Amino acid sequence: MKEKLHNLRVFLSKFKIPISAIVSCLIFYFFITNFPTSGSRSVAFFVGISEIIGIPMTVFILSAAWFGLMCLFLDYNDYGSFEKKKEEYNNTLNSLYSQAAQELQDREKIKMDVWGKALLEAKGNEELAKAKYIEIRVKEAE
Repeated sequence: MKEKLHNLRVFLSKFKIPISAIVSCLIFYFFITNFPTSGSRSVAFFVGISEIIGIPMTVFILSAAWFGLMCLFLDYNDYGSFEKKKEEYNNTLNSLYSQAAQELQDREKIKMDVWGKALLEAKGNEELAKAKYIEIRVKEAE
């Protein structure tokens, strides 16, 4: 999930100018066709400005503000930290697998409770139990 979110943010950041332009054009179109001429306090500021500089210019300023905000919020650069964390996690996982395999090589280092569980899950098959042992040890260490 984190990787998908990261990839989405990278994609949006890469195309922030076209995305911002499209959204601001949609905002421009919406406000030019539906601009309020009167209303509550929330739109009073825009109605006041539109009386001074006109509706088209007010709508243009609104859409330009949206463009700037979209560019600001879509900007994303993690400077490679996501890839570094992913690589670090994979290296840790690899070292856990090799540590569990080394435990199997040296019979004195085998954790007997884990070996018993692995042997039980493998139904007495020692080769399958070795694979189950490594799987259980890695899950424990994670």
